[in-house]
Amino acid sequence: MSANRAQRTRRGLLDSVRGKVKQIVGSVTGNDSLTTEGHLQEVVAHQRQAAEQADAVAAASAEQAEAKRLEAERTGAEQRAAVRAEAAARKQEIDAGQAAEQRAVRDTAHQDLAAGLSAAEQHERRRIQQAEAERRTEQRDAAADVTETLDEHRGAVRASAKVRAEADRLRAEADRLADQSDVPETGNFNEKS
Repeated sequence: MSANRAQRTRRGLLDSVRGKVKQIVGSVTGNDSLTTEGHLQEVVAHQRQAAEQADAVAAASAEQAEAKRLEAERTGAEQRAAVRAEAAARKQEIDAGQAAEQRAVRDTAHQDLAAGLSAAEQHERRRIQQAEAERRTEQRDAAADVTETLDEHRGAVRASAKVRAEADRLRAEADRLADQSDVPETGNFNEKS
């Protein structure tokens, strides 16, 4: 909790106590004006406390949203790196397989040139196409995961902004009520009857 927030919390508690004291003194002395003023001061103090609580919730939500965003970025980077590494490994595997198959094709080409070469080429093309299709599917899946995580982060940021706006509105309402009721900041009880 920041020093400023702690100071505002203490001030709210003091205003609430002052309001309660004014209500009691007004009731005991029969001073309805002092009783009403004390009630208003207590209401304003409670509204300020509610605004401070909403502000604290908004700050915590913003911190959580930022942590989720950073986690989403980290996860996205890890997933992209994993996809790239997997694609490179598959390409290397395909290249090695291609080289082995090409050697095999060359060795068998002398024995059965027409049938063997044609069948090996068709088989090789199918393997390459299948490997490329798998790589594209993995990349799409990783991109979809990153997009979903970013959408969740954006939703959390929007929710945090709404909570902050509500806290600001409550604080402004508390200040407006305090201004309307002319509640003194010092809590001076020297009222003329």
